[in-house]
Amino acid sequence: MTVRTEQLAKLMRRKRDLLAQMLTVGLRQQELIEQESITDLLKLLSAKQQLIDAVVQTEESLNDFRHEDPDQRDWTSADARAACAKDADDCRRLYDQIVKLESEQETKLSDRRDNLATQLRSIQSNQSVHQSYKPHHRPQSESKPHIPLVDSEQPPVSPGSLDLTAGN
Repeated sequence: MTVRTEQLAKLMRRKRDLLAQMLTVGLRQQELIEQESITDLLKLLSAKQQLIDAVVQTEESLNDFRHEDPDQRDWTSADARAACAKDADDCRRLYDQIVKLESEQETKLSDRRDNLATQLRSIQSNQSVHQSYKPHHRPQSESKPHIPLVDSEQPPVSPGSLDLTAGN
């Protein structure tokens, strides 16, 4: 194996190992979501970000090999080449599992968010209804205005009649 193919094989093993760790973290993340353990979930997401950064860095290093023809690489043996190809297949499989798991978790979190929003709207509505049926109270210090039932300056009006006189 040349130095170049050794480097490629090493990077593929590293990527496979990182993706395997990310899948393990993703499964733990799923448990924490189901347990609604937000504090532990946030800690786990911080650790997961470090893994993501390491995968990105490894991918950037692998970019140097993407333009090469795999059949032209100088491997020391067919077994060494097969091992690297197996690592590449494992990476694709792990990546697919991670994407599926992330999608399921996103759906679960969205459903929970929507359920919470519905519950909050219901609580808000119930509070509004409760407030509207509460008796309206005036503070004791506020005095009630006196409205005379009969105007002492105007002659009394008999029931059923309408006073059309202009008052001064």
